[in-house]
Formats: sequence, C-alpha cells, structure tokens
Amino acid sequence: MFKPFIPARSKLKNFAPKILLCAQLGVLSVRNANIVFGTAEELEKNPLYELFKIARTIITKAALYKNKRGFNA
Repeated sequence: MFKPFIPARSKLKNFAPKILLCAQLGVLSVRNANIVFGTAEELEKNPLYELFKIARTIITKAALYKNKRGFNA
C-alpha cells in the first residue's frame, strides 16, 4: 500500500504549536494555583513546580526558535 511521504520538518511544524499551547496552559495553571494557595517558597515545594519550570523552558525555547526561523505569529 502506498504511504504518502511527509517530511519530518512538516510534522514538527504542525505539532509544535500544540506543545507550546500545553506548556502555556501548564504555566498558567501553576501560576493561578500559586496565587490562590501560597507563596513562592511554598510553590517550590510543590511537585507541580518542576512542571512549571519545564513548561517555562519550552515557551522560552519556542520563542527563540520562532524568532530565529522568522515564523509568523
């Protein structure tokens, strides 16, 4: 059976916005939880803090990649 050829770059370009959206939602969720439930010190003890740091890193790297490649917003 014939399978269409889809370049890896095309797959990444289609999937990257979904990853970025998930990361942004994660950051917003953790920030909102921090506003409601405690201080920055308490947040660092929270297991979700690692998720927050990872999501923030993904957002930063995505913005740098987007600027480097010249993608439209």
